[in-house]
Amino acid sequence: MDDKFFVPIASMLAGVIVFVAFAIWYALAEKPNAGSLWPVVGVCVAAGGLIVFSGFS
Repeated sequence: MDDKFFVPIASMLAGVIVFVAFAIWYALAEKPNAGSLWPVVGVCVAAGGLIVFSGFS
């Protein structure tokens, strides 16, 4: 693999791993009451941002 592809591949995989890890944690977490959705939005924006960054780098 060429060295120039390391940053795009690493950032794309980091975004996917962040999203999957959060989805698994969120599915298994106890939710006694409806909390704020801002942490969910933040994680999704961060994961999506990493994936979009991989497309432009």
